[in-house]
Amino acid sequence: MLKAAEDFTVSIATVENGGLEDVRISTADNAVTTSITDEVVPTDPDADTAIVSIAGPGTVVEGETTTDYTVTITEAPLSDLTVNFNYTTTDADGNDYTAVSSVVILAGETTATFNIDTIDDNFAEGDRRLYRVDCDG
Repeated sequence: MLKAAEDFTVSIATVENGGLEDVRISTADNAVTTSITDEVVPTDPDADTAIVSIAGPGTVVEGETTTDYTVTITEAPLSDLTVNFNYTTTDADGNDYTAVSSVVILAGETTATFNIDTIDDNFAEGDRRLYRVDCDG
């Protein structure tokens, strides 16, 4: 989230001697105002950049519910933040399935959790992988 520009002013307060007979501060050019603006796309995460990440289980038994996936943000949002995600799996026939859902990180909080129910299809197809859970905020 981009914030409004912040200004700071540097002004000459006093001068002392310097070996000159008469030194005065300019009445027209005695201060400079500089604006600090946020970078459009931060090149380095900093205090103004909140990073969303996800962690979760590596395995689940077919037909059971996974343990919690945890979505974390490095800075608590000022209002509820919806994180959309999708998950993809492949069945025994090689068909891919993608599901879409979301989780809400409440204002003032930094985490939210969710889990995924798996289906027991009664076929022994070996290990299938929940390839990934992708998030976008």
